[in-house]
Amino acid sequence: MMKKIFMLLGAFVLLCSQVPHDTFLRGKVKGFVSDDSLWIWSATGKDTIAAPNGEFTYQFKEEHPGMVRIFKYPKTFADGKMEALRMNPISLLMFPGQSLEFSGDFDSYSITGNAFYEEYNRVKNMLSHEDSVRISINKEYMQLMRAEAPRNEIMSKFEELKEADAKLHERMKEYVDGHMDSYVSLFLLYKYRPQFGEKYMDKFTEKIKNGELKEMYTELSSHYAKMAARRAAASVIKEGKTAPDFLLKDINGKDFALSSLRGKYVVLDFWGSWCGWCIKGIPEMKKMYEKYKDRLEIVGVDCRDSEQTWKDAVKKYDLKWTNVINNTERDKDMTLKYNISGFPTKIIISPDGRIVKIVVGEKPEFYDTIEKLMKE
Repeated sequence: MMKKIFMLLGAFVLLCSQVPHDTFLRGKVKGFVSDDSLWIWSATGKDTIAAPNGEFTYQFKEEHPGMVRIFKYPKTFADGKMEALRMNPISLLMFPGQSLEFSGDFDSYSITGNAFYEEYNRVKNMLSHEDSVRISINKEYMQLMRAEAPRNEIMSKFEELKEADAKLHERMKEYVDGHMDSYVSLFLLYKYRPQFGEKYMDKFTEKIKNGELKEMYTELSSHYAKMAARRAAASVIKEGKTAPDFLLKDINGKDFALSSLRGKYVVLDFWGSWCGWCIKGIPEMKKMYEKYKDRLEIVGVDCRDSEQTWKDAVKKYDLKWTNVINNTERDKDMTLKYNISGFPTKIIISPDGRIVKIVVGEKPEFYDTIEKLMKE
């Protein structure tokens, strides 16, 4: 009888241990009004929760630690237009069974409630000056982007942002270098993705590589491996070099090889339906194509869209040229093979397969180069 009781008690304890702890993120976002809401992204999906006057409670339901990203849910105005989505969310790391408290706004906030954030807040305080400068410049940069300011103004502010990032990363490196057994070090590299982080991936302890945040470590390792692949591609993707051949699926699901277009000028247009500058350039691209399609072919390489979104965009914008979709497998990813760092990127290839010109962004120099080549 006693044996059965112990067995029942053991089963009860085991069952209880498998029930997830209630884990919450509670707080108040400054500046919100009565009908504001939050849009919360996690590994399990996206939730919209009411945040009247900024007050909210979010339940974290995952069984393992995970990233949570919080956006202000964009309102729809009376004229049907939607409020612009703020692109720099509140990003935090949550652990099952460890509830957290949030206070502040999207530019300056604090999170408390567990040992991880005790350590993180100490590091955040150490980085506060560099981080506040970066946040200020990024805010100005996003305002210029939303206002569709002249490109030279946007690029000038982008250079300022890069400089601010570099200063922040240098201070961050001082901490990471001495804390290879810290989840906070891994989180900093995961959140900011500094270039220096690559050399630290092998230096992390087994606790970091195979512990609670193993998935985060694996994802970050993959990110830095892609960076290394882009560096290798940078030595190959240069004007005068032979363009690497590739095989991708076209809009009809058939294999398309770049080498099949030898004898014609080719424009590789790396784009996506989500890319505003890509879409703005389509009318001019179509004019150019109609004028020179007997001697030139455009190959639109769609990136970061789902297959259906890509197909819908091709139909919507009536793209008559060759359309293929990128393969995101690491060894087949053309954004890595061609060292694509911005969208759109247009690469002009000569009839004998050499790279003639690489243009990042929607710029007149691309069309000027085509005009000159067509007159030769």
